[in-house]
Amino acid sequence: MTAAVLASLSAAVSGPAGAPADRAAALVTAGAGVPEELHARLLAALRARAGWPGLRDAAGRLVAPLLPNAGPDDPAALLAAAGRTEPWLHVGHRTVAVPAGGGLAVRHLPELAGRPSRAESLFVCALHVEAAAATGARLRLRLAGPTARPELLGPGGGPLPGWCLEPVGGALRPRPAGVRERLDAVIRTEPAAGWRLAGAAARLHASPRSLQRELAAAGTSFQAELGRARLARAAQLARRTALPFGEIAAAAGFADQAHLSNRFRARLGCTPSAYRERPESAVPVAGEF
Repeated sequence: MTAAVLASLSAAVSGPAGAPADRAAALVTAGAGVPEELHARLLAALRARAGWPGLRDAAGRLVAPLLPNAGPDDPAALLAAAGRTEPWLHVGHRTVAVPAGGGLAVRHLPELAGRPSRAESLFVCALHVEAAAATGARLRLRLAGPTARPELLGPGGGPLPGWCLEPVGGALRPRPAGVRERLDAVIRTEPAAGWRLAGAAARLHASPRSLQRELAAAGTSFQAELGRARLARAAQLARRTALPFGEIAAAAGFADQAHLSNRFRARLGCTPSAYRERPESAVPVAGEF
């Protein structure tokens, strides 16, 4: 992910991109994860030097491999595909999308950290735009607030209030979210909470038995999905932060560091510390846990 931003930043400047880019490039070359604060600084630098076109260029380098199941009439699948990159860009924010006028209204919100910067939100917005372009979806982007077009935004500024992806002619046919997607979205809000089947079912406005049946029909179970979501969160924290593994275990809902290590070995074949040092190319995206 960082490599794409670095490539776009290098293309936007004639001279050295500065200390943050040099530090990030050294980490990428060494196969190490890039800390969240450094990635945020790179996005701010890319926006300052290349504006909205630069952010779109970096986003376009990321989305193409993630779109095999997204079609032009399926904006939910399109955003899900683009969103698979998002947890690896920042673990402290999340995107929420709801149907609106045949398209999707999107907000970029805090999760574990402070509010997203404008550059970070614009980059996620650019991911959505590039995903639409790659699939041939006829969507136009409209920012919420007084300035509807991202290329007209001035430098600096606070967080974006949100954006809409609106259909251009014809009607889109959103794909209903599957039970695994819906359950994952619930667990992801509080992975360390003491989740039980009944509580998760209530959040999904379903009975425990109906949720159990849906999960069984999808070839999974509540406990399997809970474990997968927690492991994905722990893996994101391991790659994108320098938090001690005991703190990561607590934040992701594991009993202790030994429990976390056991789950890493069972699912990923390595310890959390070894996973933190894996080359970027060997790290699975969130949907692959």
